[in-house]
Amino acid sequence: MGKGKIKNKGSRSRRAPNRLEYLNTVPDVVDVHVALPGGEGVDLRCVSTDTLVDVRVALSELPETCHLTSYSLRRANEAGDVLKRDLEVVALKPNRVALAEEPYDGREAAMAQAQRFMDLFSCATLVGPGAK
Repeated sequence: MGKGKIKNKGSRSRRAPNRLEYLNTVPDVVDVHVALPGGEGVDLRCVSTDTLVDVRVALSELPETCHLTSYSLRRANEAGDVLKRDLEVVALKPNRVALAEEPYDGREAAMAQAQRFMDLFSCATLVGPGAK
């Protein structure tokens, strides 16, 4: 028998790097305190992979903050810098943010927000317990 080369010997022995390896770790629970304009605050339990978009979604589901539609999240310190929406919750040090109400840019923005509210309200009444 002749001496043959084994093909792809090196590729079998090496493991390809997993680009999504960070998803295999268990996320941590992070408590975030949101200071509301009235002086009170809300504590949210978030996951370490959450962003401020997820915090905004959680705020829209709470009875204390569901009526707020035009606001920004700022750092809860003296400077009060506006935070970007894609900022992760674990990057907040300390885990405190302040909710600052923002005025609508114009009549069109206010009308669009009212239209979205009416669309949501009509969908909820059509599929709610009283719908037949």
